[in-house]
Amino acid sequence: MVYHLAVFGDFIAEREGYKDHTDMDAVYFYLVQKYSWPPAQVRGMSFEDIRFVLSEEMQGWTLPKDAR
Repeated sequence: MVYHLAVFGDFIAEREGYKDHTDMDAVYFYLVQKYSWPPAQVRGMSFEDIRFVLSEEMQGWTLPKDAR
């Protein structure tokens, strides 16, 4: 699950035009920006909770072939 979230983080970083954030940092940064949650709160979330929060946005997204 962590690997999938990290790869999704790269997708978010590209989509949002992040220059300094990739992998899980992009996921954390996105959640901080979108929900105005403090970084410490976001970093303290379980991966299951992060996946739950992002589940609608991940709908239809598939792991790229080069990441399998």
